[in-house]
Amino acid sequence: MLVERICPSNLHFLKNRRRMWTPFSLLYRLFVLTLYVAFVYLVGCGYVIFVGYCVLLFIIMEFSRLVLCRRKTTLEKRAHRVRVLVGSLDSAKFDVPMRKFFLLSEECIGSSGTDQGGDRGKESETERLFRVKDPIPLVDRQTFPQWKVAIEIGSLFTSLPWTKKRHRTLFLQPLGEFPDFIRNFRLGDKTLFNLLKAFASAFFAGMGVEILDELNVDNLPFTTRHHKVTGKKQILVSDILTKITRHVTKHSKNDFVVGISWTDLYPSEDLNFVLGEASYKDRSAVLSFGRFEPRTYKGNEIDGDPDITAIDGQILWRLLKVLSHETCHIFGLAHCVFFDCAMNESSAIEEAMSQPLFLCPICLRKLQHALGFDVRSRYRDLHSICSLIQLHFPTKQMADAIVWLEKCSMFLNTLDGRDIV
Repeated sequence: MLVERICPSNLHFLKNRRRMWTPFSLLYRLFVLTLYVAFVYLVGCGYVIFVGYCVLLFIIMEFSRLVLCRRKTTLEKRAHRVRVLVGSLDSAKFDVPMRKFFLLSEECIGSSGTDQGGDRGKESETERLFRVKDPIPLVDRQTFPQWKVAIEIGSLFTSLPWTKKRHRTLFLQPLGEFPDFIRNFRLGDKTLFNLLKAFASAFFAGMGVEILDELNVDNLPFTTRHHKVTGKKQILVSDILTKITRHVTKHSKNDFVVGISWTDLYPSEDLNFVLGEASYKDRSAVLSFGRFEPRTYKGNEIDGDPDITAIDGQILWRLLKVLSHETCHIFGLAHCVFFDCAMNESSAIEEAMSQPLFLCPICLRKLQHALGFDVRSRYRDLHSICSLIQLHFPTKQMADAIVWLEKCSMFLNTLDGRDIV
């Protein structure tokens, strides 16, 4: 993961930082003072006249400084304060509601360092859309500037030209054979993979998405094993990540490949199961949804959830969650520790499925910078595809996600980014 450990005071520093004189301002005042002395020396005026001229020139100097370097507005001060979190919010690129949307990350500063666990009182504008972690961990933070620097440095040592060019295509690669209920699934005129394509096209707006033909994993040099309890076949996930891009004939250096497997995956011999994994270096990810995590077993019977035999709303939610999370890792996004976010780390399927489907302002800023999409249009497209799924396969998680999208759209479509209702 592209994570940098930073000093705990890095964010808290911005909250109480003092106004500092820049080298430019010091040189400017020294230059003006030199002119004062030179003028007095040449004219030979007395002390009273000298003081008068000093006062007059000082007034002219300060007036010029105020005109040339106008005072920052409240919005500009807030934007400068959160640059450590979301980078520069240029008014030429972002209108006022859009800037205020990213400025919702400001509450992380008040939740860092010595301010952890404080009483925030009345529900804030941020908490209506994004729930801040309390407390925010002091390590493993990845802000937008850290992500950007790590990506740029990484491009010097790897063949990743996408740091300079926009991404081209995200390939969805089915791995192995799928049961008939997967092949026969329809949502309107969409197959299951067409539905995943539509969601990925909205989530990663600005990037083309294509579905490839099924790839027979039996003919590929993947390391496999049979689970010692279930007896089911599993594929070593690292083999897929490093080798899958070689078998995509259309693939170029600007493209990503996400493998979707019905066969179980495992990360190492000492670990039982992995839902999905991604490789930034190999520009690939893989996920499996063939069964639920084997938590406990009684003989040959699973004490818990059985294998998947039909597609329902919960399975679709799970697929969308893992697909978006692992693909974001290919963009270099690390696990988020600032907000409840789609990029939160999880240690179990139940925990992963309870997390939000969408990104927090800090993670969204990273993806928006990488793809250059319009946030409003992206949310509209996501609302459309989520509403379609909710219509046919209703779940509480998807209903909450749709309400959240509507709140975001309401916030972004106000003239001045006022609080949402």
